[in-house]
Amino acid sequence: MYIKAPSSDILREQLRHAIEHFAHVLPSQAPIKDFVHHNTLHGFQHLSFFEALKAAHEVTGAYGYLPPEQFRRLYDQGRIDDSDLDYALQADRTLEAERPIAVLGESTLRRRDIY
Repeated sequence: MYIKAPSSDILREQLRHAIEHFAHVLPSQAPIKDFVHHNTLHGFQHLSFFEALKAAHEVTGAYGYLPPEQFRRLYDQGRIDDSDLDYALQADRTLEAERPIAVLGESTLRRRDIY
């Protein structure tokens, strides 16, 4: 059985379409030899940061963070330690890390204790 490959014209058109699609969300700057800051999520500026990460992932397949397993490995290796976790919990006020969950005698169990 012989399966004919798509013509080069079809492949070019598919590539052209993909480039046009990604041009809406990728930075519009030429290659550079020195570091220059550029917001790579500029096509998603109308969204909150976390919504922009999700939308970018849906379009590109790229993730804004390492997977949880990698964070756990880094913790096991000592690259991330308890002070890093405490800082992250304190930095995100929406987590309410200091909010008490239960009081047992003189001990207070707080949300950060179970995160």
